[in-house]
Amino acid sequence: KTNIDFFSHQRGGLTVAAGVYAAGYHGATRSALDGLALPVFLGGMLLVLGSATILSFLLAWELMALASAALVFGPRPDRRVASAGYLYLAFTHIATAAILVGFAILASAAGSLRLDALPAAATSLEDWQRSAVFLLFLAGFGTKAGLVPLHVWLPEAHPVAPSHVSALMSGVMVTTGIYGL
Repeated sequence: KTNIDFFSHQRGGLTVAAGVYAAGYHGATRSALDGLALPVFLGGMLLVLGSATILSFLLAWELMALASAALVFGPRPDRRVASAGYLYLAFTHIATAAILVGFAILASAAGSLRLDALPAAATSLEDWQRSAVFLLFLAGFGTKAGLVPLHVWLPEAHPVAPSHVSALMSGVMVTTGIYGL
């Protein structure tokens, strides 16, 4: 199975249900932000799984992060929502920085930006480099997956997000972190 097959078979039902629910949830109060951010969020998650290079992966990862943050914030965030949204943004960008450094170490050893070249390159790293990459990926992907103690953003962002967004973040987005690990 391809990575996209995994997404569509395992998470597609939740995605469809959340999309249908979103249409009724927003009703007349639907903003342009809601109409754009949800499909961008879903597309970002699919692109993460379909990426063949480090660059396309990181662009898709950031697209997923920014669109989900926009959905958490909503069109008019109050203080509690804004606080949760900023915490989520901070953690997701620190996580992305850790992933970027891990990819840089592996890409340097591989001499390639292709994701399929990275596993073989890992065997050529010195032990301390391999450990550093593991810890960077654990921190970066583990943050997105909500691993304890890297999950600090999760109990803040999920309750303030619209319920369909929270469901997608919990049921689909966090699995992209597990996929990365």
